[in-house]
Amino acid sequence: MLSTALIVDNDIRYTKQLKLELENSLDLNCTLTSDYEAAESVTDLNFDIYLIRRNKENIRLINILTSHSKLVIILTNSDDDKVIEEIVSYGATDYIVTSNRNDKIDINVIKRIMKNSTFKVMVVDDSELVLKKLSYVLDSQNLKNIGFLDGEEAWSYLNNPDSDKIDLVIVDYKMPKMNGYELTLKIRSKFNIEHLPILILSAVDNPNTISKFLRAGANDYIPKPFVHEEFIARVSNTLSMLSLFNEVKNMANTDYLTGLNNRIYFYSTVPKILIRSKRNKEPLSIVMIDIDNFKLLNDKYGHSVGDKALKQVFIILKESVRESDECIRFGGEEFLIVLPNCPHYKAMEVMQKATKNISSSILTVDDKIALNITISSGVTSHIDELDKMIACADAYMYKAKEKGKNLVYSGE
Repeated sequence: MLSTALIVDNDIRYTKQLKLELENSLDLNCTLTSDYEAAESVTDLNFDIYLIRRNKENIRLINILTSHSKLVIILTNSDDDKVIEEIVSYGATDYIVTSNRNDKIDINVIKRIMKNSTFKVMVVDDSELVLKKLSYVLDSQNLKNIGFLDGEEAWSYLNNPDSDKIDLVIVDYKMPKMNGYELTLKIRSKFNIEHLPILILSAVDNPNTISKFLRAGANDYIPKPFVHEEFIARVSNTLSMLSLFNEVKNMANTDYLTGLNNRIYFYSTVPKILIRSKRNKEPLSIVMIDIDNFKLLNDKYGHSVGDKALKQVFIILKESVRESDECIRFGGEEFLIVLPNCPHYKAMEVMQKATKNISSSILTVDDKIALNITISSGVTSHIDELDKMIACADAYMYKAKEKGKNLVYSGE
């Protein structure tokens, strides 16, 4: 993650505004200098990103930094074709046009470069020279990347559960063993277009070939030889769309109040866990949880206190289970926990500990009233159809309430 920046510019008013915006909006620790020689002397401090005014005095500094693969943003008053060609020739990461000083400081380029560190790109091309060139360009955009010389190696990597997650595939068309079209078909047989975008990179300029790739599931097409600016723009746009899709998906799958996954997420994810458990003959436990006397709590103290109780319960539940377990807000004051590869006795132990921790915690109201919250839980580990397992855990949970609440029950 980027945390430090050096700004080299003799426009003190602009750089102070830029520094303030970067520190407040992006939490970047910025150092300012207007003196070229002073800037050279501090490069050994290894700033994460450099923002440098385009002028004759700074060209040497820019070249030194880019030759050491530093992230360099050029500040320029113009973005005409000649200027862009010059900036590209430096090997700079990007540029910011600063001519309209009365407008709000534009930090979108820096936001994008910082966000890029969360992505990993796979490049597949049978030319080592092309792989090196593309790796250099992707590095300059703060994008992690990995290269393969043929489609078979790339497909093997994508199928390996121990491999790093790939967020974007850039693939050449004509390759030995498995060409780009065949690799695209294989990728789409396993990964949806929204989850793993594919960009085709090819010298073939046949409209029918392009449409064939798009129909096979490619997201976009970049002709060879590619224009530097166009390549970066298409990669950036594709990753922006991926981020937007993930944000919308997270919003749909997440409970706003607690931040836990919700019922929509449950029914899209847990059936796969159940199938895997059956196939691998592994144990699976499901727990239904309800906060005791929640309606009375809301009626007496108000919904804001009820919300605090929900948050307190979910925090303790999350602390009580493994990272691989699924903790869901199922609705109202009900939570549901799915524990893959967890035998019945272990699930009971986990819930008994969680129940004790919740009942011993204190919920403070207006810094005066101290309340104890309790839960009732039902546990089933008898693998069946998903709806039947939920119904069984639910029935056990109501049994726990009948037996006095603040306990864990199972008839198994």
